[in-house]
Amino acid sequence: VSSGGGLPSQVKSFFMAYKYKDYMLSVENPSNLSFYAGGKELVFSSGIIDESRGTVVTVTPGNGPDGRNYTGCSISGLIPVMKTIDLGTGDTRIAMDNASYGCYSPSGRYIAYVPGNSGNVTVLDTKTGESRTLSSNYGVPISFDPAETCLYIISGNTGIKIPLNGGANESLFASAGYSGCLSPDGRFFMFRDMLGLSVYDM
Repeated sequence: VSSGGGLPSQVKSFFMAYKYKDYMLSVENPSNLSFYAGGKELVFSSGIIDESRGTVVTVTPGNGPDGRNYTGCSISGLIPVMKTIDLGTGDTRIAMDNASYGCYSPSGRYIAYVPGNSGNVTVLDTKTGESRTLSSNYGVPISFDPAETCLYIISGNTGIKIPLNGGANESLFASAGYSGCLSPDGRFFMFRDMLGLSVYDM
């Protein structure tokens, strides 16, 4: 949706997005959306089918009550990945394998993510290649501050500020759901709670 107004346009459809042999299966469910590359791309959590790594796909052809053919399917063991969407072209690519709930820092230098199904919030410095676990409690990375000195996550329905260079974590607010975002100036944190959307003034 353009900030200047007008009608929204569809960037990407995730309907029947999983390809498997000759089938198009299921609906991809992108989650934890955030911006990347100066607002030219969206980053989101998803999964891929890789049977060599444990994904199991079961396809069941049959007939419906009205006599017409249908094909049922089940997919288990999807491999978690971070993907990006180019907002100009709609092209999708895998940005990080075996990772979920990812977000980039404003400059793109840091990536915060959860490796596999570990629940550990980790930050990768793309300049040095160094990665560090910032939290061993299950949490979802939400946003870096504009100066890239700390990371905001939601863990156990609590908004938490984690300094990147050490220091104590700071609990900011409770009753948050697993989604939210930081304003570009770093002042406001918007998050979903039991009542809808709330805004926390830093």
